[in-house]
Amino acid sequence: MKSVLICLFLLFAHLAWGQSTTIINLTTSTIDGTPVTDSGFVDGTNAPVIGGYLHSGFFRRTLASDNFGSGSGGFRDLYRAQDNSTASNPQNGYNRAVFPDVSIPGGFDPMVRIADLFESSEGGSYVFAFDTHESTGGNDRYLSLDDVRIYVGGLTDPGTLPSTVGTLSSLGSLVYEMNPAGEQNNVLMDSSLFAGSGQMDAFLFVPILLFDGFDPNSLIYIYTSWGQYGFQGSGRTSGFDSSATPENIATQKESFPSYAPVPEPSGALLITITGVIFILRRRGLRTH
Repeated sequence: MKSVLICLFLLFAHLAWGQSTTIINLTTSTIDGTPVTDSGFVDGTNAPVIGGYLHSGFFRRTLASDNFGSGSGGFRDLYRAQDNSTASNPQNGYNRAVFPDVSIPGGFDPMVRIADLFESSEGGSYVFAFDTHESTGGNDRYLSLDDVRIYVGGLTDPGTLPSTVGTLSSLGSLVYEMNPAGEQNNVLMDSSLFAGSGQMDAFLFVPILLFDGFDPNSLIYIYTSWGQYGFQGSGRTSGFDSSATPENIATQKESFPSYAPVPEPSGALLITITGVIFILRRRGLRTH
């Protein structure tokens, strides 16, 4: 039942946001013809919130009104993706040191469970944060986030952790994906805007509804892929010129607002869910 409801939610969220490729531009400049993405929402100071939805997840750029507290101490770092990747060889992995691009430095804590996640200030969403560390000079500061997948696993890691993208499903239930059905969406970032450790560059808000029905102690796996977007223009790169290009994936230790509505099941979805529950109950009765 749980899996059916999650699949239905993801299906309708997918249909609601369409199937075309989307680029969310969180920089301050038009990139290859794509303007900065204004979500249409504003923060508490009436400043525009730069960001947008990719299916049920809302990505936004850091705002001047965000309070980072004690910097890196205000976030729980899960893992670091770092190497000399190119568009054809992205740096990717999840919060286990299995992929060759992933490291777990001292002070990082990759074991995160649903009960460890933090809600947005408004409630209704769990918050994930991205802290990029590209060179802040010239065009090297640009970086693309090209995939995010969130899996809910069991109470312990699988006996063999997957080490390829094609085997990630063994982690557990896929509750959020940035690129369903073969899409290639991108989130473009500028590392110079909020430079420094602990100064997060972007946030992702994922509906809590997608985690309903799972044991609160279930493990969470967050897969990301970086650097596939082929930036155009003289001198502009994907940000992989140097050997030190870590992207820290973090969960909150403090609460942050999304300023955007949390996607909810539409009336049609609720009708469909009711129908599915009815069918499953009928099937259950027939087996007794």
